[in-house]
Amino acid sequence: MSGEWVEGTCPRCGRLWRRRGPAGSIICDCYVYCPICGERMEPYHPDMNPLIYRSEDILDPTGMASKSEATIRTRFRCPRCGELSDGIPVEVKLS
Repeated sequence: MSGEWVEGTCPRCGRLWRRRGPAGSIICDCYVYCPICGERMEPYHPDMNPLIYRSEDILDPTGMASKSEATIRTRFRCPRCGELSDGIPVEVKLS
């Protein structure tokens, strides 16, 4: 490989990325790790149609029912602790 070393820090996790080459960007993989226990998260596949989630307000007009943690934006689930995440890839600018 040729070129000078370029580096950048992930704004979400603080990881320092360094590589040879022209300045550009890289995708940090911190979004696939559980923020609670650090386990690699698995893709989340809801057991019901996403339109059903977050309909507590319709089914419970008094607001007394506990709210579900799953939303249609939930993309990952931790196999160890069950944490749900809507994490998205983070672009790290390298210079």
